[in-house]
Amino acid sequence: MIESGSATPDSHPKARPPRLSTSTPAKTSVVRARRGSDTRQDAVLVVAFCLNLVSRVDPGHHLQIATALLASDRQSRFHRLVGNTSGYAEGWALYAERLMDELGYFSDLGDELGYLANQALRAARIVVDVGLHLELDAPADMGVLGNLGDCSNKRWTAEMAVALLEEWAIQDHPMSVSEVDRYLGLPAQAISYKVGERAWLDSREARRSVWAIAST
Repeated sequence: MIESGSATPDSHPKARPPRLSTSTPAKTSVVRARRGSDTRQDAVLVVAFCLNLVSRVDPGHHLQIATALLASDRQSRFHRLVGNTSGYAEGWALYAERLMDELGYFSDLGDELGYLANQALRAARIVVDVGLHLELDAPADMGVLGNLGDCSNKRWTAEMAVALLEEWAIQDHPMSVSEVDRYLGLPAQAISYKVGERAWLDSREARRSVWAIAST
C-alpha cells in the first residue's frame, strides 16, 4: 500500500512493515517534495525517486521484511522486532537497486542517473565515515572543496565532509550537515550498507556456483 503526503525536498519514501499477524499490509509513505532553489539538486531528487521506491518497497525493504515474517517461526520476538542490522537490511536494499539495474529496469536515462547519483552518495559517505573516525588525511589529489580552498592532504574535518557531500554527491547544505552528524554519531553505519551489499552479491555468486555444479 502506498500513501502520499507533503514533505521537504530532502525527504524520501519511508517503508512501514505490516503487523506480525499480517492482518494489515505494509505501507510506503511517498512524499510530494517541494522544489528547492537549486535546480541541479531538484533534478537529482526527481530521478532518484524511482530508486528510493525500489530500495524501500520491492524488491527492497518490503520484500526483506516479508521474508523475515515468513521465517518468524525460526526467530525470537527480539530477532523480529529489535535485532536488525543495517548490514543485512540496507545491504539488501542496495542489492535490490543493483539487481533492478542488471535486469534493465533503469533503461530510462533519468532512472539510470538516479541510480548513479545514489551510488555517488554511498561512495562519498564511506570516504567521510572512514576519514573522520580514523582521523585520516584527505587524498593528495582532493583539490578544492567549496569555500574551504585546497583540502589535499588535510586532516578530515566535519566541514570538509559536508563540502564533499555537496560537491561530489550533489546534496544540499542541510542534508549534508544532517548526513555528517549521522555518520559521527553512528560509526561504520554508512560503511555497513556497502559491506552488506557485497555479502548479498557474494552469496548470489556462491549459489550460482552450486547450481552450475549441479547442472553438469
